[in-house]
Amino acid sequence: MKYKIYHFIWLIPAWLLFLGIYEVYTYNGLVKTYQEGTSYIANVDYFRMKDLQAQSNGVIILSFDTKEGEHIRKQMTLPVKLAALIQDYTKIPIRYLKDSSEPVVMIPPYNFHRHLFLSNMGILSISVLIAIGIAVWVERHFWKEKHGLIPSIYKFEIVDQPSA
Repeated sequence: MKYKIYHFIWLIPAWLLFLGIYEVYTYNGLVKTYQEGTSYIANVDYFRMKDLQAQSNGVIILSFDTKEGEHIRKQMTLPVKLAALIQDYTKIPIRYLKDSSEPVVMIPPYNFHRHLFLSNMGILSISVLIAIGIAVWVERHFWKEKHGLIPSIYKFEIVDQPSA
């Protein structure tokens, strides 16, 4: 029973793999909207840079009317470098694709946004490989210890009982 908890180490690479799948899904939506979406000019209804201690980001609210007469209002949270690229805009060119995972794509920071996704996917890929390597090492170490191939370095003592 004492050797069962180490299996939870596999939750780390599993979570990183989930994040990577989500990044790929979002990236594909971004590219699809940019390539197949309809171009509009959106009004910037609200823009604010948040400067917190550990995280800085920007919040923007865009609104525009589609060719079908539908009024779209989209709030987006952006990384600070991406928000800095568009902070002076009152109207911004966008592409809109209703059925995409990223339905609104701003055209001016598109290349930066795309490269940001690619770098995130690269970092996540490396992180998954490292986490899998660590998990395999932990598995092998405890398997060897359990089967007596290496001595146990973990000594547990009950301290609330007098020694014999």
